[in-house]
Amino acid sequence: MPAEVDVQGIRRRLKLSQNEFASRFGIAPGMLRDWEQGRKRPEGPARALLTVIARDPKAVTRAFGGSRASALKTKSAPDSKKMHA
Repeated sequence: MPAEVDVQGIRRRLKLSQNEFASRFGIAPGMLRDWEQGRKRPEGPARALLTVIARDPKAVTRAFGGSRASALKTKSAPDSKKMHA
């Protein structure tokens, strides 16, 4: 995991506003602003999440139950009734 994460760079590459980015990835908007303005640094799990967002933002959106995730679950998830039979 990288020691530093360019939070603003990640958000800008995704062409999202601060509020859009925060909402999509479950980050408090104030925390996002603090990271981008250098008042705080993402640590531990937050830094890990940002690293994954930088590498594969769609995977994070799917994992968090984004609209595309619902379609993928329907196609690929095993039938829960069959699993418990």
